[in-house]
Amino acid sequence: TYQFALGQRDSYVAENLDIAYWNNIDIHAMLYFDLDGNLLWGAIVDMSIENELPIDDELLQPLNSDHPLMQHHDEPGVTLGIVQAKTAPLLVSSHPILKSTAAGPPAGTLVIGKFLDPTLVADLGIRTGVAAALRPLGDEATAGVEPWSRGDGEITGRQVIDDVFGTPAYVLEVTTPQTISAIGRNTIDTALAFFLVTTGLFLLGAWLFTRSLITAPIAT
Repeated sequence: TYQFALGQRDSYVAENLDIAYWNNIDIHAMLYFDLDGNLLWGAIVDMSIENELPIDDELLQPLNSDHPLMQHHDEPGVTLGIVQAKTAPLLVSSHPILKSTAAGPPAGTLVIGKFLDPTLVADLGIRTGVAAALRPLGDEATAGVEPWSRGDGEITGRQVIDDVFGTPAYVLEVTTPQTISAIGRNTIDTALAFFLVTTGLFLLGAWLFTRSLITAPIAT
């Protein structure tokens, strides 16, 4: 991978980047960039993980050298966040491309992504016993988002979610029956925390799995 990012391994794509393999790790995007932010190879697929989507058309904000996901030159590390996309919010993790020994300097950046579609968000909510939805913030001011509301025997909590630029972009809503107010609120707090932690862990897991199947065999 390191050699590929430096432009020294032309066979890398044919040997390693089969989109059909993405079903195994349940991702929708993988993009390789050099240190100048130039796209070396990349693909974004639809929810069926079968059809490619035009990258420039799908991403609402271009991934260039100034993008927060590309800032691995001085302080290599993992960057997690949400990128605004047409199909659905794209949960991404950005990783510096290092040598197989994890030594630097970085040769580029690898971005892995998964769409936060309504089905996935609802499933994450079910795991914590709440109804969950993620909607665009749109023109609504952050101050206008009610953290809590009650009605029809339910209590709803809302959390504004920033994109990778730190700009408020989405609202996560979780709803639970208002059996006992304190319990309902605690459930929502737990659900909000679980959602954020689970999505982050998913992408870290996808990166580790990708590294074991791609980076490690090449190093061997």
